Amino acid sequence: MKQIKAVLFDKDGTLLEFNSIWLKVAYELVDAFVEAEGLLQLDKNDLLEQLGVSEDGADPNGIIACGTNDDIIKLFVTFLQNKGRPKEKAQLSQWVNENILTIMKKHQDEIVPVQGVRSLFEKMKKEQLTIGIVTADSLAATKLFLELFDLSAYFDFIVTSDTFPVHKPDPLIVTTFCQQYGIDPMEVAVIGDTPLDLMLAKNGQVGLGIGVLTGTGQREDLHDLADFVLPSVAQLVDENDRWIWQKQDCVVKR
Repeated sequence: MKQIKAVLFDKDGTLLEFNSIWLKVAYELVDAFVEAEGLLQLDKNDLLEQLGVSEDGADPNGIIACGTNDDIIKLFVTFLQNKGRPKEKAQLSQWVNENILTIMKKHQDEIVPVQGVRSLFEKMKKEQLTIGIVTADSLAATKLFLELFDLSAYFDFIVTSDTFPVHKPDPLIVTTFCQQYGIDPMEVAVIGDTPLDLMLAKNGQVGLGIGVLTGTGQREDLHDLADFVLPSVAQLVDENDRWIWQKQDCVVKR
């Protein structure tokens, strides 16, 4: 049985259904970029592939699944340079950030939270667990999701790609969280849908790294890195209303 006092959640694919929004963002952002830069249809397909998007969905290790807005901007800058149409990163930064947020707002009625997240957070708060969110997304997009589903009040700690000096899987994220709330890393669980999330758990030397299958990662992508792989965050609680880490037979792989 583990003693867990705090949980760090990934957002996309963990708290919200990844495919409900991010594939739309990828396709529409690339469409807008190709049109704005006068590129070809073949370029669109190339860009989607480099973002990690295919007919089968999103690559769990690709930019669209676990990269930041800055990673997308760098990809676009490099792509234009290779086409002999150089642009400075600063020229594209505002355009990319604004377009991603615009597309998300356009489709906000289609964003689907993972089933059971509110009751999960209510139980965590009732039991005085500290809750954090660590996402490669921007603060504006993160706030959009949290406010859309009235979840902001549940979170004590929020790390986004544009508000923190490092990104997943840098252990400074875990260190900062633990220092801020007086928690030992072994009392923390990190939960996410990609290998990058579980690498954060490993690098941060936390008590538990838990993979979920509501995003881009498949069981085979997560199994070797996770202590548990669950269908969704809803399975953090068993049929007896106990956390999975409270079970007597809870065995940590790492």
